[in-house]
Amino acid sequence: MWTKKTSVIVISIITFILVINNVFSSPVSLEENLDLNHWVELLDLSFAQINDINLKDFQNQRRLSNLKDTNQILKNLITMKYRNWDFNYYQMSGIVKTYTDFTYYSNKYFEYLKLKEQRPSLWEIDYAISKNYRNMRESYKKVVQLID
Repeated sequence: MWTKKTSVIVISIITFILVINNVFSSPVSLEENLDLNHWVELLDLSFAQINDINLKDFQNQRRLSNLKDTNQILKNLITMKYRNWDFNYYQMSGIVKTYTDFTYYSNKYFEYLKLKEQRPSLWEIDYAISKNYRNMRESYKKVVQLID
């Protein structure tokens, strides 16, 4: 027979099981809620930005705009792949380092283009433009290779 006492015991057992299950699953939920597995690397990735630079030359300004668009697509792809565990911590650290190099050389390249607009006769600027472009291209290719 189903008595009041049996009902209380069954409800107590079910409640106990649910509470125990919730207690042991809380750290996972906490990790997920705080994004402990990805947050630091994604924060480092977010620090790598392409600066806004106003260039007189339309072609160069368009190149910068296209690079910023490509940069955002690339950053979103890296973030998505990392959140899906396509990379481990060590791989992501290498990607972030190489990606930071890419944005650094990109910023330097466009800064030297702006300087070239202001002082076109300095040959040292041409060398700096070429060097930073090569470094930017190399870093970009490394990032793409690392995320494939």
